[in-house]
Amino acid sequence: MVGITGGLGSGKTAIAVNFIVDDYNNGFKVYSNTPLKKIEYELLTIEKIEEMLNNETQLNNVILFIDELPVWVDCRRSSSYENLIISYLILQSRKRGCHVYYTAQDFDLGDVRVYDYTTLKVSMEKITYVDDSGAVVEIEDIREMTILDGRTKPSSISNDFVDISTAYDYYDTDFIIMPLAIKKKQKKKKIS
Repeated sequence: MVGITGGLGSGKTAIAVNFIVDDYNNGFKVYSNTPLKKIEYELLTIEKIEEMLNNETQLNNVILFIDELPVWVDCRRSSSYENLIISYLILQSRKRGCHVYYTAQDFDLGDVRVYDYTTLKVSMEKITYVDDSGAVVEIEDIREMTILDGRTKPSSISNDFVDISTAYDYYDTDFIIMPLAIKKKQKKKKIS
């Protein structure tokens, strides 16, 4: 399981999409809660997760991508049905042959169980410098990526600079993930 954290605009989704495209090109089926372009994918919803859990063969050779995980699995709603079902799916993913990628602005905002089972923890940061006039300038599209690899004991740390612009053709950088609790309330309003 790969968890990617960083501030707004740090390239969390971009680097996740780069990883996903690589897996997709190696034959994996993709489920994503954010729209993707240029690759086949199925929208990941609570209903789809329930279906997957009822039919374990659907989890073979798949990628689950949850952009902004705390919007779906909020630490303050740890006993909600949505948290429990998503946590269960994620925690069982290793036994079922699927790759899980998720992004979060801060690992502390999501369910601690998910963080504890994350084997690759990736931190993305913008790169800036101070120009001659004293202004702070961001280096566009290049990010610093730090990876804490928990698959080895002791864990190893690596650092690299990555170009995130290669992912821009594969997703909408302005798409906003709707919290499940809000979706649920909107659904109830439509029914009444």
